[in-house]
Amino acid sequence: MVIDYEQSDEDAYEPESIPGTDLPPKLEEFLPKEFYPDVLLVHDADGCAFGDTLLPNGSVEEDQPSPPKRHRVDTSEAHRYKRVFPAPTSECSSDKARVASLYLCATHLGGVGHHSSVYRAPFALPEPLTTNSRSQNGQVTVIAKIAFVGSDPRQSLENEAKIFDTLSSEKYRHMQQDWCGLNVIGGLLNPVPVGSVVPKFYGYYVPDDQGKHKGLSPILLTEDCGQCVDPQQLSCEAQ
Repeated sequence: MVIDYEQSDEDAYEPESIPGTDLPPKLEEFLPKEFYPDVLLVHDADGCAFGDTLLPNGSVEEDQPSPPKRHRVDTSEAHRYKRVFPAPTSECSSDKARVASLYLCATHLGGVGHHSSVYRAPFALPEPLTTNSRSQNGQVTVIAKIAFVGSDPRQSLENEAKIFDTLSSEKYRHMQQDWCGLNVIGGLLNPVPVGSVVPKFYGYYVPDDQGKHKGLSPILLTEDCGQCVDPQQLSCEAQ
């Protein structure tokens, strides 16, 4: 799956959706810096963006610190967010603002950490970017991190976003690039695969002051890199 400006039917192909889900293909490309969304419209019928995580069966995640009752919101109106990182070069309210859409759903909860929840979410790219495929509604899948309720979790998410923003600079961007082959590293018996160190960064967004819903969490968008790492399954060398 590749991002392109225009796509002819003759060159199009049909990528596979993420196995076991109804989600479109993953976004695995860098976004050109000049085409990051200035405005993010978040469609959120389950109220995921408020930061109180419910599992698909309706129960609360046990490790999460006492979330409030889940919100139900009007699905006819999307939450409006504006980009903070990478820092926008123009006002988000201008006519030239690039607008993208994100679709959150409780059934696509991918995991819960100590300060945030992770959702796989369909993402409609801002113009003029398109997918060079016939993916579902022209959408791709990204990871959306939602902070829990409270100042500490949301400060932690902002700190994480600052790190991703730094790593997406030209100096460190190679850490998000994909590589092929193996490396021989001193002290290890076996060659190790060469790959990206951190997911690609697609922006950090905060609720727009014009939004009427209070208590919304900021949203950090990254590449969906697949399964979470289980330290217990790593070899002694990998640990």
